[in-house]
Parts: sequence; structure tokens; C-alpha cells
Amino acid sequence: MKRKSHERTVGTLISTVCYFVLAAFFALQASDFLQADHGLRGWALAACAIACFAGGLRYVIHDLVEKLRGQD
Repeated sequence: MKRKSHERTVGTLISTVCYFVLAAFFALQASDFLQADHGLRGWALAACAIACFAGGLRYVIHDLVEKLRGQD
């Protein structure tokens, strides 16, 4: 029996869009800092951008992990 692990509601859609917008913002800021030779800040913001992007893909990642574990 397949269990529904998450529902697609307006709230989850809004939070997903927010994650992607923040990922884009952090990526642009990271690029600016790296071009201005502020390496540590630039790389830290790049890590934040990757984390936000992964947050936006949280349901896709969850479904992929479940499929790899054989729990579909």
C-alpha cells in the first residue's frame, strides 16, 4: 500500500517558490562577492543557495529516496 507522504497544497507551493527565489538571490549575491574577491562570504552564500535549492526540491528528493529504497 502506497502511503501519501505529502500533500500538494497552496502553502507547500508558496514555500517551494520562496526556496527557489532565495536560492536565486543567494546565488546572485555569491557571484557578486566572489567577483569582488570576498571568497569566504561568496562561498558561504553559494552553500546557502545550494541548500535553498535543495529545499525547493525537498519533495522530489523524498520521492527519489523512497523509490531507491523500494518503498513505492
